[in-house]
Amino acid sequence: MTPSLRIEALSHAFGPRTVLENIDLALPAGRTLALVGPSGSGKSTLLHLCAGLLAVREGRIANGFARTAMLFQQPHLLPWKSALDNIALGLKAQGMRRAERMVAARAMGRAMGLDELALAQFPPQLSGGMQSRAALARALVLQPDLLLLDEPFSALDIGMKQQMHRLLLAEQARRPLAVLMITHDVMEAVALADTVLVLAGAPASVRWRLDLALPAAERGDAWVHHQTALLLAQAPVRQAFDLPPLVVAAPSLSEPRLEQGLSVGRAVAAMQHAPRDGCEVVL
Repeated sequence: MTPSLRIEALSHAFGPRTVLENIDLALPAGRTLALVGPSGSGKSTLLHLCAGLLAVREGRIANGFARTAMLFQQPHLLPWKSALDNIALGLKAQGMRRAERMVAARAMGRAMGLDELALAQFPPQLSGGMQSRAALARALVLQPDLLLLDEPFSALDIGMKQQMHRLLLAEQARRPLAVLMITHDVMEAVALADTVLVLAGAPASVRWRLDLALPAAERGDAWVHHQTALLLAQAPVRQAFDLPPLVVAAPSLSEPRLEQGLSVGRAVAAMQHAPRDGCEVVL
């Protein structure tokens, strides 16, 4: 049976304020699901629930993956340890012998583009991009089956961000890594995800679903830009981000034809919930 992460009829509140309502999603092995939405829409709350950093109060989260890792918005590297020691930190916590974990950490660091000088340096000596690479290496060296991404690339410039995207896609090409990511960057979601869910409202619920047929490794910049524009042209998506009504221009005959794999998605007006039988699995 293929492992998966399943969320069913999930709602969450902080005191009297409900922030999430009736969230359903399924993420199988080897797939990437992106959650996008305006600030304050509950994306981080949902990810923290999946990571076990918050207790599930209503609904169910069932994690069928053996190993889960999370990457936060900030690298959170220990400043008194070298980049190599930071990458090996999780392996040390697992009880791996020093010699073995150093070999594994160095190999993953090199795979993330960190040379020996960078691996020997301390985090304050590294650029923001290098710190992000070390944080990604620290997560991936654990060989997780499920990777949770809390906007870890948001502070990077466009070139470094695309480099990080390629590193992540290379790891997914190597093994069936499932990725659940949240991002404010709709274009980033379209570039990486197999499914994009738009969260909006107060409390937040899923308002739009976009399934992308073209594999992420085959998506060029023009395709990503075109699909992003198509997604942002949908009225419920524009409402979610508080965008003004779309002004439609006449099509140009010189525009390239990029129909392959494009999809407008579909509105999610009412979620059909699975029966609540079985046990809740806390991540």
